[in-house]
Order: sequence, then C-alpha cells, then structure tokens
Amino acid sequence: MVVQETVKRISDHLRLCTPGLITVSFVGDSEAPASVQREGNDFFIEVRSEFSLNLGAIQALLAHEMMHVYLSEY
Repeated sequence: MVVQETVKRISDHLRLCTPGLITVSFVGDSEAPASVQREGNDFFIEVRSEFSLNLGAIQALLAHEMMHVYLSEY
C-alpha cells in the first residue's frame, strides 16, 4: 500500500488531473528498472521486483515514471 500512496502523493504534488487510475505492479523480467504504459485514461507502472524491498529506490523510480505521466499530460 505504501507504493500506491507514494504515487498518489507524487500525483497530488504535480497536480495531475488524470481521469483514470495509476496502478503500480512489480515484475520479475523487465529490461528497464521501471516503465510506464498508458491504456486509455489509465497508467500502469511496472517496477522490477528486485527493488521491492528498497523504499528509496521505489520512490525514485516512481517519481521518474510519474514525470513521464506528467509530460504526457502537459
């Protein structure tokens, strides 16, 4: 739940008005440490599972991916 709360705080800080959901999941096999995909109004952020226990890394990766969301909206 910490991960979704982090995304919400970043979204609020950036004053994003995304009408859809922003969902975070951990994946085992990804080339990049994290990535974001858009499907309609929803955004899906995938973070490599090796970072799942490193809160600082998760926060940095989510902030980076949320900037992609921000840039796609503005």
